[in-house]
Order: sequence, then structure tokens, then C-alpha cells
Amino acid sequence: MDFSLSAEQQELRSSARRMMTRVATEEVLIAQQDQRTGYIAPVWDQLSRAGWLGLGIPEDFGGSGAMMSDFAVLLEEYGRGPLPQLFVVASVLSPFLILECGTSEQQKRWLPVLADGQERFTVASTEDEHGWEREHVSTTLTQDYGRLTVTGHKTFVPDIAGATKILVTARHRDTGNIVLVLIDPADPAVDHHLVEGLVSWQSDLVLDKVAVAPGDIISACTEDAWPGIRRAMLRCAPLLCSYQVGSCQAVFEMSLQHSKTRIQFGQPIGRFQRVQDHIIELVNHLDSARWATYEALWKWDSAAESAAASTYVAKAVVSEAHWEACNYAHEVHAGLGVDITYGLAKHTNLSRSLYHFLGDPRANRAWMTRELGW
Repeated sequence: MDFSLSAEQQELRSSARRMMTRVATEEVLIAQQDQRTGYIAPVWDQLSRAGWLGLGIPEDFGGSGAMMSDFAVLLEEYGRGPLPQLFVVASVLSPFLILECGTSEQQKRWLPVLADGQERFTVASTEDEHGWEREHVSTTLTQDYGRLTVTGHKTFVPDIAGATKILVTARHRDTGNIVLVLIDPADPAVDHHLVEGLVSWQSDLVLDKVAVAPGDIISACTEDAWPGIRRAMLRCAPLLCSYQVGSCQAVFEMSLQHSKTRIQFGQPIGRFQRVQDHIIELVNHLDSARWATYEALWKWDSAAESAAASTYVAKAVVSEAHWEACNYAHEVHAGLGVDITYGLAKHTNLSRSLYHFLGDPRANRAWMTRELGW
């Protein structure tokens, strides 16, 4: 396995890093923490002009059809900011769901506008039981006298305020099939509010008989969308891991720099054994996350049979590594780390938001053992 970047990937990384230093600056990202949404219009417009919003969308639908490892280079740079979670959900998970579950007409309608940035879809899947299996979907699609309505409660939905549409998983009341429904967040029957705490623009979503058109169901009521949803989430996971690896890398660099410049008792704190221990633990988590992610990406690009199992391994390792890397970074920084104007907190909030996204470590380990037939 050769995990080194190609010349084209190195150029993509350099371009993304230049964009981040010009548009998604540290000052901009810190200031956004006080806003009710993580959507930053100038950054989104820059990504659209660069063609990066459609990197994972096939060329037939206005995208680039990039390989997973190419796309991952970009996502890792997003994580170094970090760009808010909506930037990843709207450019990775949502298009993958449309590709896997949508009809050809729906793909032609929605994928081009996702690729050029006209639309930003977020995804509402998790419910009160916080499970990631089909039995945990209790939001209901009801059909009465030809009228379709959706009722239910979703939680930890990424950045509804910054999205133009919400892709909602629901269960058809009559057939029991799982479907994807496209909801307008501005609908009067839709209510949402931000979750308080160490999270990044996560929302509770309440749907009270929201009327939907048949074309807004991104899968036929007579068909079960769950297998397509699982495939989309599986493909998305290594890219999400790359995003988290970038965040871990940034957290490590911040901690290392702080250990060199923070003077205590007349010397840099990096000379103290306990501080060194924290940084070593941080590096261990960073490296485990990076190599687990790179192996999963390599297997996807190589069409290896074990790509799914490696993806579950990567997700289990990375979500926990991201969480712990931020914990050890706070040990190094002490009180400074909780200062929102310093910049570490935005990574910490993201690590908490992503810990459960697409399955927590325990769920991913269970899926891995199932995939391997253990």
C-alpha cells in the first residue's frame, strides 16, 4: 500500500490550504461560533467556484466524479479549519444519498444543483433512541386520501438553519418501508431549535404533519430505501474520517506550538514530562486515525472486498480518536483551551458532534464483526 499523495493530490491540498488561509480564516471560523448557523456564504461561494462541492458527484450530473482518495485530501483540509459540519454533509452525505436512493429523474433534478452549490441539504436520521438501525426509525410518512404527511422527532440534525432542504428518514405507515423525504425547513409545520452544549450547530427537529409532494420522496413508497441509505453512509464514512483526521492534525499542531511558547517556571511547558505525555497520547490517536482512514480509502479506490470492514474499523477508531485528541489538547492548554477566541474549542465541539454521527464506535465495531461474519 502506498499512502503518499500524488502530484495532483498535493496541488489540490495546496489549493485548499490557500483557500482556507484567504477565506476561511481562523478569525472568520472563531467569529462564526457565536452565530446560529455554521453556513458561511463567502466560503461556500469560493468552494462552488472551485468546483469542489461536486467533487464526489459523477460527471453526468455536473460533478467531477473524483476518486475517494482525491476527495479525502480536500476533506482533510476542511477539518484543519475546521469548516462547519454542514460543508461536509451538504457536499458528501446528501449527494451520496440522492445517488443511492433517488430515481433517475430525481438525480437529474437535484445532483447538479448540489454540485454547483445552489442547494445545501442536511440530513435528519437520528431519533430519541439514538440508534442507527432501521428499527430506530419511528418518524412516519402517512398517506390519507392521496395526501402525504410526515410526523416525527429527529435530534442532532446538522445545521438546519444553514440548509435549504432537509433529507429525513421516515417509515411508511402502511408498508413499513424506510423512505427518504425532502423537507423544506421553512415549512410552518417544521419546528427546530439548537441543542445546547458542546456541539456544533446540532438541532432538534419536530415535524407535525408536514405536507410533502410525491416528488419529494427520494424513493418510492413501495420500495425500501434502507439498503441505499446504508450504502451511502458507508461510502461517506471514510471521507468523514478524513475530515476528522484534519481536525486532529490541527489540534496536534496547536498543542505542540503551545508547549513550545508557553513559559512556566522559567521554561517552556513542553519540557515537563506530564505535558510530553499528553502530546504523545494525542499523537497516538492522530496516527491511529490517519492510518485507519488511509487504509479504508485505499481499499475503496482498489475495489477491495474488505473495504466495508475497513471502513467500520476506521469509523470506530477515528470518532474516538478525535474525541480523545481534543481531550489531551485541553490537558496541554489548560484554561486557555476553553477560551472560544483561541480556537481549540471549535475542534472540541466538532469532535462531540461527530462522535455519534453515522454510528458511534460501539455500533461500528458491531457492523464490522457482522461484515466479517464473526
